[in-house]
Amino acid sequence: MPGRLEIVEFSALSNKQRKELAALRVSEQQEIFGGSFSDSINACEAEGAALRGWVFAFQDALVGMVVFKRPPLSPDWVAPTDMSIHGLKIDLRWQGNALGKEAFVLAVDAAAQTWPDVKNLVLTVDADNAAALSIYEDSEWPTADQSLTGGLAKSTECESGSRASARWNSAEPDCLG
Repeated sequence: MPGRLEIVEFSALSNKQRKELAALRVSEQQEIFGGSFSDSINACEAEGAALRGWVFAFQDALVGMVVFKRPPLSPDWVAPTDMSIHGLKIDLRWQGNALGKEAFVLAVDAAAQTWPDVKNLVLTVDADNAAALSIYEDSEWPTADQSLTGGLAKSTECESGSRASARWNSAEPDCLG
């Protein structure tokens, strides 16, 4: 697909752009897994030093967003030196063009630059969320008891039988920072 995905911090969006973002949609199943665009927007509007949202634009159209959290806003299993990724989403009209994969890489880079003191990026993903699993697998992240061989991440214990966990360690060579 011609063009390049761009990333902008949520806080830099105009009110008009925020309304455009709120109009984006994901499937019902994706909404169950990662929340709606409105859920992510509401989290970002309550933004503080421990939460950042990034928005993705493609060919001058807003196409997706993601939220990163640090303690105390992260889930309680996230260590104080870590950050967690929440609800990476691409609008239904733009899905199937590998934008989620590019968005993931851009978002991790942006988060690492925002919080250079972070040691790990952690996430959980529902085992039935094929779209998310594809993004993380293609980015060489481990999934569901699978060890990574490329050096960007380390497996962690699964929280339950239905979730996979992954951890990126900033001390590893060839990190995203």
